Amino acid sequence: MSSPIKLPQFSNEEFFIKALKSTYGDDIKINNIEFKLISGSGDNYCSNVYRFHITFKAGTNDETLTETLIVKDLLDIIVKSNTKEFDMYEKVLKKLESIVNESITTADKKIKFAPECYLLTREFGETYVFEDLNAKGYQTVDRWKGLSESQCFATLKKLAEFHAASMIFAKKHPDLIELIKDSHFKNAPNKLMLVIKENIRAGALYTNKLEGYEEIVEKINKNIECFVERMEATVDDADCSFKVINHADLWSPNILVKGTPDDTEDVTFLDFQLCCYSSPGIDLNFLLHTSLPLELMQSKRYEFIRYYYKVLKQTLKDLNMPEIDIPTFDQLMAEVKRTEFYSFYCVLSELPLLCLNPELAKHMSIISFTDTEFMEKVHHSMFDNERVCKTLKYTLDRLNELGILD
Repeated sequence: MSSPIKLPQFSNEEFFIKALKSTYGDDIKINNIEFKLISGSGDNYCSNVYRFHITFKAGTNDETLTETLIVKDLLDIIVKSNTKEFDMYEKVLKKLESIVNESITTADKKIKFAPECYLLTREFGETYVFEDLNAKGYQTVDRWKGLSESQCFATLKKLAEFHAASMIFAKKHPDLIELIKDSHFKNAPNKLMLVIKENIRAGALYTNKLEGYEEIVEKINKNIECFVERMEATVDDADCSFKVINHADLWSPNILVKGTPDDTEDVTFLDFQLCCYSSPGIDLNFLLHTSLPLELMQSKRYEFIRYYYKVLKQTLKDLNMPEIDIPTFDQLMAEVKRTEFYSFYCVLSELPLLCLNPELAKHMSIISFTDTEFMEKVHHSMFDNERVCKTLKYTLDRLNELGILD
């Protein structure tokens, strides 16, 4: 085996034989393992992600084979928090794909919501082995620019199919829904809420410098004090007119796209750690307020939501949901409005972190949130980005007009 740095603990021959055997059978002999870290601090707060190049022989064939695999190794602090991702990959995602593909003929392209997972194990903490979608033409999105119009339509199509499949899934597997039901904002750890409230406080300080925003700043500060209660009410599924499995972390770093920005062929989703069963407004508001350039959100917001609804409705029809059970567009819009406080959280906490200047961003991790000195630097820089500032001003004005800040 060769590599310029020390191999991670899990990366022995036995580990990769387990990952490869579903495709190549039990008789595998590893010749060489090479890897590099492709996503750590700054790119992924909760894990280290590696690309492994494996050369091996399988069965009686003497030919040397090569596979490229993506390995995601969760940080210990995330493993201890018991996220939803293991259950999603082990028990949910394949069933969702099977449900939505039942109505598709073999001549059509089958729908995938996530990369193929060849192995998941808790032997070394929590580790996943995925197919390398880069080899199939999928790429990450520039987080500082956000999604293009074509990429957004493709993302909303896949999200609507995901949500529709989850509505059927919930009827078939209520026991599995219980595993992923609650949002991470329900009974959230105090440390998480303190981090978010400090981010919002930094946003209030920035907004206070803007002429004419004095009353909105007062409302921001009042919402900081009741943030926990308002977020818990927002994600409470008891008030939903209809419910779906939310990805709940659907921003540009968790979306892989295939094709050009002007002609997107497909998208797929990453990181299912925060999934919950609640209002579709959670995913829609999170996506629209973290991953779109402001100009697109201003000009296409309702068109995007209507397109999402069109695909949701058609997919549910294709899956033979009774017409009476298919949500109306008015129900969807009511859910989007009811969960608009999520938009407040996004533009004051999530979007500024997403667009943080690259020098600071490369040092960000789940651990850095507890580093007071470092986070002071982050708070001073969160609103230096032009896209963040324009989106913040527009969204605060819109939420204020809707009465969401009251």
